[in-house]
Amino acid sequence: MMYFSYDNEDGIKFHDTAEEAKHRAEAALEANRDYASEGWEDTVSDICWGEVNGHVVETMRRPTTPEDDVDYDEFVDYALLDCANTGDKAL
Repeated sequence: MMYFSYDNEDGIKFHDTAEEAKHRAEAALEANRDYASEGWEDTVSDICWGEVNGHVVETMRRPTTPEDDVDYDEFVDYALLDCANTGDKAL
């Protein structure tokens, strides 16, 4: 299983454990609390953490050929897969 944490300051991060994700979200809240005497940031309620259920992975890559008649060097495709099906531990 994979986990994520998010805050407006540092964006999204991916974690191997729920504990790591929750700890980062709590740290972001504490950082906001340090400045709360001046007023809470509007984005404090955006801080979150959770379980990643799926993500996009590359499924195909091949060089183009002259017969393809395109202006790029490769064909690439992606699919949205459940994390359990990708074998990934982290993004």
